[in-house]
Amino acid sequence: MVLLSGARQVGKTTLAKAIAGEKATYVTLDDSQALQTAQADPQQFLCHNRELMIIDEIQKLPQLISAIKIAVDANNRRGQFILTGSADILSLPTTRESLAGRAGFVQLKPMSQGEIEGKKPRFLHYLRAREFPFLQSNSGRMEIITRAFRGGYPEAIQMPPHARRIWHEDYVR
Repeated sequence: MVLLSGARQVGKTTLAKAIAGEKATYVTLDDSQALQTAQADPQQFLCHNRELMIIDEIQKLPQLISAIKIAVDANNRRGQFILTGSADILSLPTTRESLAGRAGFVQLKPMSQGEIEGKKPRFLHYLRAREFPFLQSNSGRMEIITRAFRGGYPEAIQMPPHARRIWHEDYVR
């Protein structure tokens, strides 16, 4: 299984769905009916007829980790589950299981400038070479400031500057 974690709105669900495509059963624990089903009968909840099951917002029911562990131990086929969550699920007080040897962990961060532009990032290259061609002009400096304030959250990037500022303030609040 893979545990995909990261801050809210960085694209965990979008990435999981894109990776899985049509071969996955997708369920979110934001859905109260799905959450109740998972609480009532975890083993039955984990039964699915696809190659993969994506369980979104796993932090809402950390007790489900025990049932997932049992399922993975019973059938050790790789890639059965992608779990997503905004909290570090293994550090929650209600999580009593270790997923050592059973899970890969991926921490998703907001998008880099290279990802936003669809280009290979060059910042480390410039840093090592001590060359900063984008700082040669005032417009280059202003572009860096603009990008820094735009940030890397997919939703906020699409907004006009005023709305983006409000979105960031609300996010932090």
